[in-house]
Amino acid sequence: MKKIIFIFLIFISVNKLSAQSLIWNNLSHPDMREVYGVAFSADGTKVLSGSECTETRLRMWDVPTGSMLWEYQLSSTLMCTAGVKFSSNGNWLAALEELGYLLMFDLTSGTPTLAYTVYTGTVGAFSVDFSPAGDKVVTGCTNNKMIIYDVASGTQLNNVTAHTGYVFSVSWSHNGQYIVSGGQDNTIKLWDSAGNLISTLSGHTGDVYDVKFSMNDDFIISGSQDNTIKIWDRASGLLVHTITGHANDVRSIAVSPDGNYILSGSTDATSRIWDFNTHNQVASFNQSGAGNIYTVAWSPTENKVVTGAQNNMVLLWDIGSLVGVNEISTVSKAAISPNPSRDMITISTNGSDREEYYFEIISSSGKIMKSGELLNQNSIDISELPAAVYSIRLTGIATTARGYFVKVN
Repeated sequence: MKKIIFIFLIFISVNKLSAQSLIWNNLSHPDMREVYGVAFSADGTKVLSGSECTETRLRMWDVPTGSMLWEYQLSSTLMCTAGVKFSSNGNWLAALEELGYLLMFDLTSGTPTLAYTVYTGTVGAFSVDFSPAGDKVVTGCTNNKMIIYDVASGTQLNNVTAHTGYVFSVSWSHNGQYIVSGGQDNTIKLWDSAGNLISTLSGHTGDVYDVKFSMNDDFIISGSQDNTIKIWDRASGLLVHTITGHANDVRSIAVSPDGNYILSGSTDATSRIWDFNTHNQVASFNQSGAGNIYTVAWSPTENKVVTGAQNNMVLLWDIGSLVGVNEISTVSKAAISPNPSRDMITISTNGSDREEYYFEIISSSGKIMKSGELLNQNSIDISELPAAVYSIRLTGIATTARGYFVKVN
């Protein structure tokens, strides 16, 4: 019986690593144009796309059928749509145009109606995101600027000199308390909701093209021109882990609703899914001939993702077979105290109290810094480790537990 169960688990694991299915693919523009923005509505029933110029098209798609529900053609005096977003309350749709114009559409009647257009005052713009309440919107622009607006009126609330170069990406935290930005100066910056600087995260060696918060807002995830994805501890600003595997720029990232996976899109012509806890690659996929992937989004309601490609395609994928096999998971969380810690950490898990564990403390680069058996008192001496953020993996008979802790001097 044990042998049969063991074979079954391996069979499931192989399928998890290899299966995803294309549900539909649609054109973002009547002519061959690259896709620079995609987004799901908050209820997961619609997908919005924004295209390369000219003239730029916004198109809205029905997720179940792939039918086009709405199309909007921007003025011929405007350029590419760099960012698109739905508000979480379903009342608004935002499109940020390459020359610095923010277009806000009212969705309360069901069909988007242009409510107003705001000029950011910059020569270019790249990224837009709504606050969780849907009452504010933040934009990332050229001229070093991150600008916050009141959604209802279009009134500018805060004009922040955020980076020494273009602000390529902005993202609001799920609790509404923070904004994170990524810039041409290779840095990530954490702000409060009014645009006051909290911390600067340094470590990338190329432009930071996209930034997102983890679902619990404890971590920041970034994608960069240096081909890497980095995970940062929000509270300390320290690097937790660097994910490598892409062969070119990481242009866009998204986080699964359960917080367990990261989706990335790259100019190496692949979309990839990564396990947030182990940092391992789960899948790499794209449609043949689609080319570079410039933008990705994860459905807030189900295991579907949308990618925007170089060849004008908006592609909706079913990835349930990759990330939906949760019933065989043996991963649990490790509670670590005190955290941050200087000399000693104590660990508790939701596994069996009688279970014996082998522990591994792993650096942000993936190096095992310390390992051994977890003693009965569940304490580990970390006094010899340098200050940093570490992940810890506990391997037992029935459970694999994982967690993070901060070592301070």
